[in-house]
Amino acid sequence: MTDRIALVTGCSRGVGAALCNVLLDRGWRVHGVARGPAPSDLIQKGLVQHRIDLADLAELKGAFCDGLVDELGLSEARQVALVNNAGVLAMAPTQDLDLTELDAAIRANVTAPTWLMGWFVQHAPSSGRLDLVNLSSGAASSPYPGWLTYCTSKAALRMAGRAVAADVAEQPA
Repeated sequence: MTDRIALVTGCSRGVGAALCNVLLDRGWRVHGVARGPAPSDLIQKGLVQHRIDLADLAELKGAFCDGLVDELGLSEARQVALVNNAGVLAMAPTQDLDLTELDAAIRANVTAPTWLMGWFVQHAPSSGRLDLVNLSSGAASSPYPGWLTYCTSKAALRMAGRAVAADVAEQPA
């Protein structure tokens, strides 16, 4: 059993799946979160997938508060990593924003990853290393027409990560 544990959101495709592959190849125990199924080759390599919709906050909280600490094995780890990779690219011009889609994107892109950072700060072993990584894009600092929701949410997650770092820096080791 490895003493390096990572949780990667958005593990079912793209950057998230590629990152899971690299971590597994480097000997990490990797748990992934995604709405859809992860690639079978990652499951065969050892990825433990949790099918969770990050926009469904009740589902997210239930999964993480009902035994996932034990399943992740955080107490055994010397290094724990959370990679907030998942993102919803809700695109519409300002005048056409759909309130329900806007709300779901903000929950998936900001609320859930921010809460996960807090959850990991609370549950990671105090004697080990904790890495919190929020994957972003140029949309966090540059506006693009029709990308209001995505730009706003990526900028908010960027600031959330900075605020978490400031909070953690103030805490005793």
